[in-house]
Amino acid sequence: MFFSQHISTLNPDVQVDYRPSPLNEAEFYWQHNLDAIAVDKLAEGIRFFAQDHEKLQNKMKNELQGLLYHKT
Repeated sequence: MFFSQHISTLNPDVQVDYRPSPLNEAEFYWQHNLDAIAVDKLAEGIRFFAQDHEKLQNKMKNELQGLLYHKT
């Protein structure tokens, strides 16, 4: 009962339909490159993804080799 007393519904009196103006590819990259943190984080994410991809490939290779050599 405690929670039901504090639950309310959000009903704004005014609804705003905000849609950003569409960007072409050049505008997108320009804005993206202006944000140094976004550029750094994207690059970092790509590097980590590539490292994880290589680890996964090596693990799968080792598992498959183990299955082939230990087959009875």
